[in-house]
Amino acid sequence: MLINTKKFVSKMFVFALLLVLTLVLIACDGGSKTLDLNGAKDIYTKTVAAYVDGTSVDVKFSYSDNKGNQTIVFKYNLEGNKIKDLAYVVNNLNGELSIYVKDGVAYMNAYGTKSTSTMTDSDYATFMEKYTFKSAMEEVNSLFGYTFYTGASVKNAYVGKIELDCDLSKLSADPALDDDKLFEMEENLEKLKEKKALTVEYTYGDYITKLVGVVTEQDDSTKTFTVEFNANSSVTIDFPSFESYKD
Repeated sequence: MLINTKKFVSKMFVFALLLVLTLVLIACDGGSKTLDLNGAKDIYTKTVAAYVDGTSVDVKFSYSDNKGNQTIVFKYNLEGNKIKDLAYVVNNLNGELSIYVKDGVAYMNAYGTKSTSTMTDSDYATFMEKYTFKSAMEEVNSLFGYTFYTGASVKNAYVGKIELDCDLSKLSADPALDDDKLFEMEENLEKLKEKKALTVEYTYGDYITKLVGVVTEQDDSTKTFTVEFNANSSVTIDFPSFESYKD
């Protein structure tokens, strides 16, 4: 059973936007200075590239609202353009959807139904496309590589921390998008502008370590999105026992 990473990310439109809004202000010098919005684009590009192009990655997304919590973890090591080992784990209200790759074997858990299969060249290509941080960021960047600049402003900037507000009424789509993506973006922006507020806070060192974004609805209920950037080198995966997985 394949899990569609891009669909997972794009369905959480507001929260993917939070990711980009926040990453745009990452510091690159150990957190020794504050940044303004105008100087942020190059730093955003550099930081995202460190994870998108990294051969070892450990990132966790979390989302919570009044219905409960959901998480998605990307943890993997690459050898060239091929996955050496992988942990891709989604926990939501229905349980766990996960895929592990170890020693050339894929272990899949679809809400308690567990199976294994030997990896083929086609599988390796598919997993690189669907279950890496790069696959998620390609979706995010294709939608939000311009939009966050049109409404964001720095509320407070400290050494190692930034608080960001967003004027939702000012958000606009990138006119360079092709017709289909432009139409999709404009539709999603209309939904986003119905929200009451959007704020972001994060901490950083050489790279961002954690961000927390909060969307406030018109009834004052909130949705919180957290991204933990744990490592982009020398990642160790703690695999579960695979004894209960069947061929």
